[in-house]
Amino acid sequence: MSRIIMIPLFLWILSPHFPWQGHGAQEIAASILFVLASITDGLDGYLARRRGQITTMGMLLDRWPTRSW
Repeated sequence: MSRIIMIPLFLWILSPHFPWQGHGAQEIAASILFVLASITDGLDGYLARRRGQITTMGMLLDRWPTRSW
């Protein structure tokens, strides 16, 4: 679920309206956000498989943000 929230934030960081423009600050912030999204995705998948909490809704929601990145 956190990746769904991170997509608009990621786009905002890369937009010209982001307040930290210059010297690569946008790219660094976007990279950090992308790494955090990747870590939470891996952790979420690991915990779901380990605990046996795999649902149809979870499988559908997991694919949508993956395709959006």
